Amino acid sequence: MDCFRFLHTGELWLDRPIRVRGGLPPSLMARVLEGPRRTWERICQLALREDVDLVVLSGNLVDGSRASPADLDAVLAGCETLAQNDIAAIWMAGKAEEQGPWPAELALPDTVHVFSGEEVQQRQVRTRKGTIDVLVWPTSYPWEASREAFLPHQPGQFVLGLARCQSLEELPNIIGVSYWALGGPVPRTDSLPSTVAHAAGPPLIRDADDPALPTVTIAEWNINRRIALREVSVAAIRYATVVLLISPETQWAGLSSQLVQELESRRASSDADWLIAIKLQGPVEALIRWKREGLDAQLLEFVQSRYLQEPPYLWPTDVVWDPVDLGPDEWLKETSFRGEFLRQVHAIYENLVIGQTDAVAALAGPISPGQAVDAIVPIWEEILRQAAFEGLEALSHVSASVKGEASACS
Repeated sequence: MDCFRFLHTGELWLDRPIRVRGGLPPSLMARVLEGPRRTWERICQLALREDVDLVVLSGNLVDGSRASPADLDAVLAGCETLAQNDIAAIWMAGKAEEQGPWPAELALPDTVHVFSGEEVQQRQVRTRKGTIDVLVWPTSYPWEASREAFLPHQPGQFVLGLARCQSLEELPNIIGVSYWALGGPVPRTDSLPSTVAHAAGPPLIRDADDPALPTVTIAEWNINRRIALREVSVAAIRYATVVLLISPETQWAGLSSQLVQELESRRASSDADWLIAIKLQGPVEALIRWKREGLDAQLLEFVQSRYLQEPPYLWPTDVVWDPVDLGPDEWLKETSFRGEFLRQVHAIYENLVIGQTDAVAALAGPISPGQAVDAIVPIWEEILRQAAFEGLEALSHVSASVKGEASACS
């Protein structure tokens, strides 16, 4: 066997719905509900297009205790599609599969080889390129870190390892495994001269705040180059943030043209449906003017009317105001409520940036695991810019109201 190509994925959680903020029109809601199943179909179609020899499912594809009949039918249909095209599949159980009677609820084709992942197993699996060795290693199995072992295999044979762990450090030092297929929601690749350990991450995310990049992995092994990895996006529902730059000179024609260019580029990139957040970025005084004129509602209506005629759809989920400063210097010098407000915000800002105030303690809670303390100050800077914008925007309404009352009295 000189070359072997396979698709590696997992973490689809096909039975879990996609979370969307705000109401959706019925036509788009139906496609969002179908999103996980459509993503699974796209994974199987990608396997055909890429002409892979094997599909590796490293767990958490579906929870049989929560899945609907439509979910289970979709899984079975995808496996049958692979089998009809002589593509073998290896499916190791994750936490999702452990919840239900897996794989008893599915009459899987003989080309789908299932592993519980609860015990050390070595098995040979037939593919259209020949037989490969598969080694399953449970994370709970004791192993001395300094111990080294050799896995018997034929020279030039591809050997696949399966494990639920997240990194190469958690794996045993077994010589002979060409590729370790890891599970988990975070994509990661660890490489050694003799092996690669890779977690593919989720092919679909369910929340715009999820930092993961949803892809599947196409891997190609050969004797000379070892393993080459390529990430491919297959999600049927995708999230994006479109940033529109606003200045005091911005006009609606230019802004709407900028938005259309951004949206069309995403629509042209795939046939997926997009859930779009629109971020308006610019100086405070320009953002306040546009907010008072109702730009956020205007943008939402513009996108909804233009991109909901036929699929694939683009739907605006939110408009976010993103000030790049705390306000102009002339406002800071004013003897007014606005000037005093800005001076107070600037004082807090300087204390946090210079370090007179503990930025971490000011968050009134522990930082998340793996979050660097140096990353806290930029978070505070953004919080203060947002606070300044909201406060100044509220004061502009008060000022306008006072002027209106004074004009009425005169």
